[in-house]
Amino acid sequence: MSRRSQLWKLARTCLSALIEMLLRLEARVRQLERQVQELKGRLALSSRNSSKPPSSDGLAKPAPKSLRQKSGRRRGGQPGHPGRTLQPVEQPDHIVPHRLEVCPCGLCQGRTLGDVPVVGYEQRQVFEVPRKLLEVTEHRAEIKRCPVSGRLVTAAFPKSIQAPAQYGPRFRGLMIYFNNRQLIPYDRLTEVSEDVFGQPLSEATVVAANQRVYQNLAPFEQEVKVLLPQAPLVHADESGLRVASDAPLVACRVHLLADVLRGASQARSPGHG
Repeated sequence: MSRRSQLWKLARTCLSALIEMLLRLEARVRQLERQVQELKGRLALSSRNSSKPPSSDGLAKPAPKSLRQKSGRRRGGQPGHPGRTLQPVEQPDHIVPHRLEVCPCGLCQGRTLGDVPVVGYEQRQVFEVPRKLLEVTEHRAEIKRCPVSGRLVTAAFPKSIQAPAQYGPRFRGLMIYFNNRQLIPYDRLTEVSEDVFGQPLSEATVVAANQRVYQNLAPFEQEVKVLLPQAPLVHADESGLRVASDAPLVACRVHLLADVLRGASQARSPGHG
C-alpha cells in the first residue's frame, strides 16, 4: 500500500490522528527553517560584519574596496611625472668604435676619410646581459716542500671556500631573491638556473641557502622583537597568506624600517617553494 493510500485510510478512520501528525510536522518544519536561517547567518559572518578576525575569512575574503575618489584626470603618467625612460650612463662597460672611412655627404663623391682627424662622436648605448652570466673562478693553493722537515705543506684557502666546487655568495643571494621575493618555487628555480645560467641546480642547494640566511638574520630578528615593544607607536596588521592549500594568519608589526613577519604554519616544504 502506498503512502498516499495510507493517509487516505487514516483520514477516513481517524481524522484526529491525522491532524495531530500534521501539527507535529508543521512544528518540525518551523524548527528546521530556524536552524537553516541561523546557519546561513553564521556563514555570512566575516571580519567586516562581526568581531571575527580577518584570518577567519580564509581564501574567500572579499576584495578590498578602494577609498580613492575620482580625480577627473586621464589615466597614465601625468604632466611633470619623471617617468622611467632608459637613460645613457656616463661610464659604459664597453665601447665599440665605428670608424668613418668614406664620406657619406654626397658632395665629395665619397672621399676617403681614413687620415682625417676625429672631431667628435655620436653615442648610442645598448643595455644587454653578458653572453656568459655565470663565471667560474678557480682558486689554487700552492703546495711546497719544507726545506727543513721535507714535508709537503699547502697554502690556506679563504674561509668562505670550503668545497671543491661551490656557488658564490652573489649567486646564492640571487637564488634566494628569486625564491622569496619573486616567489619562484624550488622546482621552477632549478629550471631558471639551467635555462639562464646553463648550470643545473638542486632544490637542496636553495633550501640550504635559505636556511643559512635565516640563521644569519636570527640576531637581527631578536633585536627587532626587543625594540618594537619599546617604540612609542607601532602599527599592527594581519593578513591571510596562501601556504600550500591553507591560509594561515601572518601577523605584522611595523615601526620605521623594522618588519617582523611570523607565519602561523610551519616552514614551507621544498615541494611548494
